[in-house]
Amino acid sequence: MTIATFTESQSTPPGICERRDKMIDIPPKIPHNESRKEGNIMANKTPESKLQANARFLEKMEQILFRVHADGSDGITKESIAKAAEQAGESMNTFIIEAIRQRMARL
Repeated sequence: MTIATFTESQSTPPGICERRDKMIDIPPKIPHNESRKEGNIMANKTPESKLQANARFLEKMEQILFRVHADGSDGITKESIAKAAEQAGESMNTFIIEAIRQRMARL
């Protein structure tokens, strides 16, 4: 545990909590990435049923990758798509799929 200095204007040093006239050490928070490391008692485990459900869902899906120029030289950026989707109240995925549907309907 780190020893922290504090000014006299503070009633208790940082990391210490006063309860019932006792000073109690508050354990430091474990960073999110630390809690998931293998062997950590506090590691978050995904239930087997959730993993199976995710696998069944992904079996029904196809992934399509497309690229846009980072500098926007092709007239569109990831940020502009995200902004337009937000204005439409949709996710980026839904926005892109709907744009493709509309274009295909005009063919």
